[in-house]
Amino acid sequence: MNGNGTVEPDEFAKAIEKIGILIPTKQDLDALFSIYDVDGSGTLDYNEFSSALYGRPMTASSSTGKSANRSPEELAEVLR
Repeated sequence: MNGNGTVEPDEFAKAIEKIGILIPTKQDLDALFSIYDVDGSGTLDYNEFSSALYGRPMTASSSTGKSANRSPEELAEVLR
């Protein structure tokens, strides 16, 4: 969204809101974001972002075994 090639937490929150998922607190946003930030960089690269939004598998070199293929309903359940 800001053109730097990665998605930062605030950009992630805006994207999630656009698809109808409201994140109630920053703590919840951080928890959700960390599910997809599998390399712990603090940003989502293309592989992490596409895996988060489209359920596409990440390349073997960037996957740490965390499940990133959750539906919006499953994400909402995690936040409850």
